[in-house]
Amino acid sequence: MFERGCESREVLLVNEFGVNLGFYLLLPFLAAYLTDSGGLPLASVGLVLGVRNPAQQEMFLAGGSVPASSGAGP
Repeated sequence: MFERGCESREVLLVNEFGVNLGFYLLLPFLAAYLTDSGGLPLASVGLVLGVRNPAQQEMFLAGGSVPASSGAGP
């Protein structure tokens, strides 16, 4: 039933779940901080948070292609 290396996959899944949970719990607090303490209007906060997600996805792509082009990896 269990394959070799199953423990490492479980650790990776739990880690990814923790990172995503922590990030999505942070977003409402970040929005409240930017509007209250930062003094930004809601439209600006929405723009900042909306641009962040595609930028992060593009950085994953760029960050993965740099080691791959240098010959590192499997």
